[in-house]
Amino acid sequence: MKRVTKRLNTGCCVGLALFFSGCLSFSGKFGTRIPVDRITLIRDGETTREQIASWFGPPSAFYNPTFLDLILQDEEDITGSGAPILNDVYTYRYIENDSTIVFVPIFFTMLRALPVSETLTIFFDEDGRVEYHAYRRDPPAARKAP
Repeated sequence: MKRVTKRLNTGCCVGLALFFSGCLSFSGKFGTRIPVDRITLIRDGETTREQIASWFGPPSAFYNPTFLDLILQDEEDITGSGAPILNDVYTYRYIENDSTIVFVPIFFTMLRALPVSETLTIFFDEDGRVEYHAYRRDPPAARKAP
């Protein structure tokens, strides 16, 4: 009788674990995909802000020092520096994440995430032309062999 009860309990536990097991998959995207083929068209010192806006659209982030930033800086830093003060910086960012969760309560849980991110940062000079630009793509990390 004890043996039957023990097998019944074990069977119920395994059955409940299988009943509550499952798989969940989700993905998320932030930003607009960066048209990589247009990055080669950017020429430092030549390409204008208007051309960048027409090729890539509005930036994900924009930085331009405000009047308050200038007030809070030390006066010697402002007048002693040869660098222009009010240069714009555009940042274009795209992030994509595909994740999967597989779970069997008590026995097994697995999480797999494949994030991909792209960043294009463009610095403009005082005339509104590209001074410098940089592109970075972070592909999903390669799985290591056991």
